[in-house]
Amino acid sequence: MVAGALVATVATVATACDSFGTEPPAAMQDAGADVGKALGPFCSQAGAVTFCDEFDRLEPLGGGWTTRNVIPGASLAILAEGGRGSLQATVPAFAGEGFARLEKLVAISPTRVALELELRFDASPEAPTQAMALYFGNVASLTLLLTPGAAGGPGKTSVVEQTFGASAATVPHDLPVGLTPGGARRVRLAVDLAQRKLDVRVDGTPVLADMLTLTFPAADRVTALVGVVYANPTQPFTARIRNVLLDVK
Repeated sequence: MVAGALVATVATVATACDSFGTEPPAAMQDAGADVGKALGPFCSQAGAVTFCDEFDRLEPLGGGWTTRNVIPGASLAILAEGGRGSLQATVPAFAGEGFARLEKLVAISPTRVALELELRFDASPEAPTQAMALYFGNVASLTLLLTPGAAGGPGKTSVVEQTFGASAATVPHDLPVGLTPGGARRVRLAVDLAQRKLDVRVDGTPVLADMLTLTFPAADRVTALVGVVYANPTQPFTARIRNVLLDVK
């Protein structure tokens, strides 16, 4: 289920001299509930989605997010880059599960969900690392997982299905091309629960179209998580995130 322990109030404001990203994508097809904040240049072109955030402010938790979940020593910061904002999530070396993330809860029973964001990391993670996830109540989840390669070799990127409780199970779907350090990639994770279809796109290109293997029990809410969840890191890890879209039907 969504972790709720150790909520800290670590937030800093930084300024970076570089910039990353793509132009706003074409509008998503389905109409949603609300955007959650005043529209900037990206969100104004995003269409009628449930939630959109450009991170054009000083405080990470603003913009309509439900909560901030950060272990002591980790941080969530807003970077100002050439007039555009991004979220920087950093976790320190930590014995256990290190996390720095934002969570957005949508309290409806979902049928179709899409989470989309721009992701950049400049060094390979040394342990399995979650960058974005969808949690369906406390019964199931879909997670984008970065897994390092053996002996410094290339890593892999997977979307992992997971169910909890008595029927707990885990099924990974490996992407044909992994996400690598340097440069921003726009990642879209979408699922049609009624049709049991999973769709993943990177920079607008379909990279995974598969059927769900597990049976997801009905849920009364969906929570989107963006940031970093890092298992037993011995070195800090940082990811930068921009232009988040969430659409829930």
